[in-house]
This record gives sequence, structure tokens and C-alpha cells, in this order.
Amino acid sequence: MFDSRFRLLINKYSSDGALWESNAQVSLARGNAIVRTFKVPTTPTPAGADRNKYKNWHVCGIHGTTGEIRIAREPFGTNADAEFAV
Repeated sequence: MFDSRFRLLINKYSSDGALWESNAQVSLARGNAIVRTFKVPTTPTPAGADRNKYKNWHVCGIHGTTGEIRIAREPFGTNADAEFAV
């Protein structure tokens, strides 16, 4: 059986402001029901991060078989190589 895992990643294309200052939020739905809502962390990771370098918000990982949702260990990054515990 194929064991699928997914990553939810938000990329900020604009060069205006920092992602952690955006007040962005993402809601995951299953059918018509909201399963969980995530709000962008307001503290840059790493501390003192360059606002124009860290444009990805690694929201969570989702286990495709069990539906388990895990928040990313490091929420901001420069690419899609986020570390998840899913």
C-alpha cells in the first residue's frame, strides 16, 4: 500500500514586508468542515531573520493515510525542505 505524505507550504511572492508580519492564516477542510486553522507565527525563525530571504511558511505536514496533521518544526524557510515529524 502506498503511504502518502503531504506538506502545506505558503510562499510569499511579494517583496513588501515580512511573511511573519502578514497576519496570514490557512484553514484545512475535510469536505465542508474546517479541520484546523493555522495563523502565521509572528516571531521570525531564526531570530533576526532577513525579511526578504525567508519567504516560505512551512505550515504543516499531513499523513495521507491517517490524516494526522503535524506543525512544521521550523515555520520559515528559504525553500521547500521543511522538516516535519509526520
